[in-house]
Amino acid sequence: MKRSSLRFSALVVLAAWFCGFSSVASAAEPATHIVTIENMRFSPATLTVRPGDWVVFKNQGIVPHTVTEKATKAFDSAILPPGEQWKLVVPARAGAIHYHCTLHPLMEGSLTVEPPPRP
Repeated sequence: MKRSSLRFSALVVLAAWFCGFSSVASAAEPATHIVTIENMRFSPATLTVRPGDWVVFKNQGIVPHTVTEKATKAFDSAILPPGEQWKLVVPARAGAIHYHCTLHPLMEGSLTVEPPPRP
């Protein structure tokens, strides 16, 4: 009886370790977010993301656009013709990142980058 109890305890410990490990691993995987460019706007206009996530900007409008960081031009998609898309890897700095279309400066959006999760 003691031997089966010991095996059961070992299985419980192993299962707990594996479940904890897999939830940490899945939390660290980047998410992919979609921002649609259409009707002279970014949709959604604001988005909350984590460092390392992907943001895919899809131009579904009828005119070209850009996705350009406003303050320092830290990122710039160049001109996106209709039907094209551009991917951004979210930088590892927490806070707000504002972007706009350089061809249509009234088109604006922002990313709110959350701090990275603590181990």
